[in-house]
Amino acid sequence: MQSNKDGDFKFILVYQDHFTKFVSLRSLKTKTASEVAYNLIDIFCIFGAPCILQSDNDREFVNHIINDLVLMWDGLKIVHGKPRHSQSQGSVERANKDIEKIIYAWMEENQSRKWSEGLRFCQFSKNSAYHAGIKQPPYEAMFGKKVSLELKMSFLPNDIINNVNDENDLLKFVENENENEMEVLNENENEMEVLIENENEMEVLNENEKILVNLSEQKQHFKKAREKATDGLVAQAKKIKLMSENQFSPLNVKMTVKIPVPCVDRGKVDANNVLGVILSVTDDGFYKIGTKNGILSSLYARNQIFQSKEQFISSNDVPNIEIPLRTASIQNSLTGEQGYIFCSCKTKCTTKRCKCKQQNILCSSKCHGSNMCSNK
Repeated sequence: MQSNKDGDFKFILVYQDHFTKFVSLRSLKTKTASEVAYNLIDIFCIFGAPCILQSDNDREFVNHIINDLVLMWDGLKIVHGKPRHSQSQGSVERANKDIEKIIYAWMEENQSRKWSEGLRFCQFSKNSAYHAGIKQPPYEAMFGKKVSLELKMSFLPNDIINNVNDENDLLKFVENENENEMEVLNENENEMEVLIENENEMEVLNENEKILVNLSEQKQHFKKAREKATDGLVAQAKKIKLMSENQFSPLNVKMTVKIPVPCVDRGKVDANNVLGVILSVTDDGFYKIGTKNGILSSLYARNQIFQSKEQFISSNDVPNIEIPLRTASIQNSLTGEQGYIFCSCKTKCTTKRCKCKQQNILCSSKCHGSNMCSNK
């Protein structure tokens, strides 16, 4: 949103629960780890903290966020997930596109450029819309009940709702309804035969039974919503895997493959791929790959790797150490550096604590938001 900034707000934090697809939106002034962590703490205090935090940014940026979270919340323990995890990344990318469309629609409808004020309404709209992956709206999967607008969703007629302004107006209407019901009961009282000796005890019993039934129904509905979300995610994963298997032919052990390296994990002049050899294939169809620098720590799906026409590496060339793809890319790089280096300095980048100064490079547009800088 940098090209359509709203005052000091230039970015949007999209936090999505992977299981329920429930999103939380926050407007940001900068993309610094400290500001992201501050807003995540606000979300965690509402929904609780996750065990794993995934991001489409590089691992170093996620580490900064987690470190800042721990400083703000003593006792918090989170680990970072695999960067650019295919299924979760695709889900977030689709959510981002939906959110952009919803924000645009809100701005058009309200004739306003203050998108930061409309984020809460866009968040509600996104969470209350049907999600094909979990077969229900994210709101229902998260809270176990359908989205409600309280009085608008009640039994009250619209003309009554329009005249209700406070609690007293609502109580008056309910009392009038009760009086009307009592009049009907009194007219038919002589025709009814009393069969219960202790009516008061029976009323209390009925009320307790109603409460228990309501609690049980809510619990069952919540359980069904969660089971429905689980079944939807499993079916979605199987569908993606089947599409991958149909599109790509299976690979065998000892074949040389090319593993694409994301741009944030390599330099601009470094190779786009890392060469590896298939060491084993799991029962689920995932590939364990080794490189000349070590065994890659992540398993890869068929659609994440490509077969090489020539055999450049054998399993005998693979050292028995486990490394991430980022490290393999760095060790194969002529410059010996990883992708984008950026700092989050708040002191004008005047000391060697600045990461850019440590590497003897100038700060870029990705560094320290809009803070002042002396290293440009």
